[in-house]
Parts: sequence; structure tokens; C-alpha cells
Amino acid sequence: MGPGDQKFILNTRLGYILSQSFEEGLKEFLVYSEKYFRHELLVFADRPETKKGSKPSPAREALGEAGYLVTAITIKGGDDQQHKATEIFDVLNSN
Repeated sequence: MGPGDQKFILNTRLGYILSQSFEEGLKEFLVYSEKYFRHELLVFADRPETKKGSKPSPAREALGEAGYLVTAITIKGGDDQQHKATEIFDVLNSN
């Protein structure tokens, strides 16, 4: 993958990186992401549910109901980007 790439293949599994968070609501998430449910691997941004003003994630709920194993990886400002990318890769590669 290169910078700006959103589609990827990992061990013959098709994946997609959604670069938008989905706090709008379940309906909006489903409309936007329906075309991505054919991918076996999805990566998306989401606000932590513990952050003030955050709502429970409709994306996490919908993905779980669609059969995805949902894993949250917290990324904070100042985190080592390469380390976090490796952490995400390891989760995707372990399933």
C-alpha cells in the first residue's frame, strides 16, 4: 500500500480503509458503507465512546451484526504512527 491507497489485499482477503468516522447514526453508516460489506477486512476511524459527547458507535454495532470481528485500537496525538500501523496490520493479519 502507498499513501492515499484505500483498497488492499492481505493474504488473499480484500480490505478497505474508510477514512471517515461514523457518529452520524446507524442509517447513515449503512448507506455509506453498504458497498464495503463485500470486503473481508475493514478499517475505519471512530471516536472513543469514553470521550465526552461521543455516542455509542453505530459502525461497531453494524459491523458486529454483519459478522465482522470488531477490534478497537486507540490512537492519540503524538503516538508513533508506524507503531500504530503495525498494530493494525497485526490485528488484520491474525484473523
